[in-house]
Amino acid sequence: NELRSRKARAERAQRLLDDEMFKGALQAIRDDIVRKLTQCPINDTDGLRQYRIMYELLENIAGAIVTHIRTGQIASHDLKQLEERKLFSLKRR
Repeated sequence: NELRSRKARAERAQRLLDDEMFKGALQAIRDDIVRKLTQCPINDTDGLRQYRIMYELLENIAGAIVTHIRTGQIASHDLKQLEERKLFSLKRR
């Protein structure tokens, strides 16, 4: 059951990453942060730190979604192996 849940979560995560609006939103936010970071005065360490944290947070969110996809791929592989074992054990009877 847990494997099926991981697989379903991965499928939803993949649909999210494939969604053009979501990709566009991520890119727009990323571009805005980079623009603010590059326009921030070099002596504004607090501002530079803030934009760096914002950028890392955005990348962490995207990374977490990718992690769900990878976990689901592993779960899908494990499910396939379980099903193959079940079929094999049924054929041996």
